Amino acid sequence: MGFKDQAEVDLVLESDDGSLIGVEVKAGVTAYPDDFRGLRKLATVCGDSLKLGVVLYDIETIVPFGGRLYAAPISCLWA
Repeated sequence: MGFKDQAEVDLVLESDDGSLIGVEVKAGVTAYPDDFRGLRKLATVCGDSLKLGVVLYDIETIVPFGGRLYAAPISCLWA
């Protein structure tokens, strides 16, 4: 999902009840606050419908970034 201000989200998943999960995928080993720009914009637009925003990156730990936003290992996809 792209926004006029260049904030984008790689993937938005929607359940039958309208709940949303935003996913951003990064190649790096460090998550930065700016990596969440698109997810924060999505949260503003979607409000409480966004249940989780996650940046997947190449590291082993889950790191909270405030609200419903987390940086998580890309390996979570296979766990």
